[in-house]
Amino acid sequence: MGKGNMKLLVVVALIAILAGSWYTLFNDAAALQRQYDDYLRIAQEKRDGDLWDDALDAYKAALQMNDTLALREEICDYYETINRNDAYLAFCEETVTKYPHDARAYERMADYYSSTENYTACYNILNRASKRGVSSDGLTEIMADVRYQFEYIGYGYPQVGIFSNNLCAVQRSDGKWAYVGTDGKTRLGFRYLDAGEYTGQYLPVQLDTEEYVLIDLSGREKSKDTSGLKIEDCGYLFEDKMAVKYDGKYHYCDAQFQTLFGSYDYAGTFNGGLAAVREGDAWYIIDAAGNKVTGAYEEIKVDEKGVSYRNGVAFVKDGGRYYLIDTAGKRVGDTSWADVDCFNSAQPAAVSNGEKWGYTDASGNMVLDYTYEEAKSFMYGFAAVAKDGKWGYIILDDYSLQIDYQFTAAMDFGPAGSAFVDNGRGWDLIRLYANR
Repeated sequence: MGKGNMKLLVVVALIAILAGSWYTLFNDAAALQRQYDDYLRIAQEKRDGDLWDDALDAYKAALQMNDTLALREEICDYYETINRNDAYLAFCEETVTKYPHDARAYERMADYYSSTENYTACYNILNRASKRGVSSDGLTEIMADVRYQFEYIGYGYPQVGIFSNNLCAVQRSDGKWAYVGTDGKTRLGFRYLDAGEYTGQYLPVQLDTEEYVLIDLSGREKSKDTSGLKIEDCGYLFEDKMAVKYDGKYHYCDAQFQTLFGSYDYAGTFNGGLAAVREGDAWYIIDAAGNKVTGAYEEIKVDEKGVSYRNGVAFVKDGGRYYLIDTAGKRVGDTSWADVDCFNSAQPAAVSNGEKWGYTDASGNMVLDYTYEEAKSFMYGFAAVAKDGKWGYIILDDYSLQIDYQFTAAMDFGPAGSAFVDNGRGWDLIRLYANR
């Protein structure tokens, strides 16, 4: 036999072998597909007969043969139909592990936790998806639905201050004061007769000895009066000055309680080199040297920290109405109001026409018409508003009500999504799950 014929025979033999292999592989694949289809058919039949465990066994057998997202979706739907909630969540968790960059299992778990009001677990799932770069319209929609859900951290404090630099002074039922963070955890213990707000440097507190001192965040005393002033009240140390009351009058002192200037019936906190003071019935703005930079007013509005100026403007009252002035004492805008709440920030302030409350910007332009029975200025994107004697919160984005009217009183939000509210039993902390 020639070499050419030999080569031809070898090629023919190889083709025959390959054809046989292909035939075998095709038959094996077809058999596997039939087996897979049989498992799915059995699962469907068992489903229709309400034989839940048998249906799940068939589904799992099919999944072992061909693990696909489509099949997992079908199994998830079945778990959901038969209300096997624990198994449903476990299977979704398994799916997330198997397919960590597909959104559907995250959506299912987040939606379940949202519907059962387990917002902590819901946010854990949403955060996991976000950290892995997983996004979808469904996840975005769930996030929007739960964005303003909150948890209660109940205390029932008789009195609370305001959040400043993530701390808020709180009073216990025995009259002692301490501080809490935006997480609700107590700082420095209930050891003070009085406690002021933290301005980023020190905290003014009154000890059991009735002395006022400045302490740091560890509770260590940093300064106190050594000249026997018998201090009656102590304001906030800001811009190296604080209003200190002794001998029945307020004076401005430095951080060592050394008197700088002044003798007032009231003295506010300096901000931007300006502060509000009262002498008898007349209010004035003074500069950092104690010089009066405006004429007399019936009142100058100050906030809980004693600050009058923010955004370069202050609310003053003259002729029975409030209006805005700038740092030179010049009137800003033509609008006046029956009552006002100080600006907390660059966000709008609450103002009243005598019947309802709305919101103005720092130029005196109304940005939201008179709508509410009562209202407080915006802080960190939220403002407390009242209707029918109950308080809730609107948001700055579109002025929509996102925390319903349900509280008897409400304080401003702090920087980490926390606020104190009263439901008639004292002040409790609420905390947005989104800010945990």
